[in-house]
Amino acid sequence: MTGDRFKKMRGIYAEAVTLAPALRPRSAGLSPQNLESSEELNRLPVLKKEWLMELQQLHPPFVGYLSCHSAEIGHIYVSPGPIFEPSLATDASGHGMDLMFGAAGIGPGDVVLNTWSYHLAPAGLLFDHGACAVGATVIPGGTGSSELQAEIMLKLGVTAYVGSTAFFMTLIERLEATGHALPQDWRLRHAFIGGELGDWAAKRRHLEQRYAISTWSLLRHRGLRSHWI
Repeated sequence: MTGDRFKKMRGIYAEAVTLAPALRPRSAGLSPQNLESSEELNRLPVLKKEWLMELQQLHPPFVGYLSCHSAEIGHIYVSPGPIFEPSLATDASGHGMDLMFGAAGIGPGDVVLNTWSYHLAPAGLLFDHGACAVGATVIPGGTGSSELQAEIMLKLGVTAYVGSTAFFMTLIERLEATGHALPQDWRLRHAFIGGELGDWAAKRRHLEQRYAISTWSLLRHRGLRSHWI
């Protein structure tokens, strides 16, 4: 990380400990002006998800960890737990999801079918923002309506799918059941998939080989073209 980035981080850190009182006792004696390298970052303790969930139950909603003014919040997500997750109104990249899509080569001209939930959990909107930030066109599919979404993949020329592996397989099965020959009948080239159990690497190798697509996920594994989800 360059010196300029640490300068920016020191400013963010200084503002955070001022606005979020719960951060100060967790700073491990590290003041913003002393933040010079990654070695200093290693001193900061990790707040585990289960601890945050317990603290939010005792002191809702944000336990003193909100490091912005409340008027700056654009969304509050409620992830399983539940955990309340504020998101800035100025966030146009989906918390960096644009980097994922850009690394995969997604951009202007791509049509992304986003089937993650657009309700309480953050996935739907974060992937939406990230795809839009790189210039792609997003179809906000959400969950359900598999027959319609399968039809959409063909009629709107979807080039990238975003969602669970199980729902992706449901859409494929719907298309094949209606006589469509894949991959000849679609424009799909990328599937950003996750949430499956079992040997996910084998599932993705199968999808890549049979349907001529690239699959992208949380981890790199056995040569799969994988990325962050």
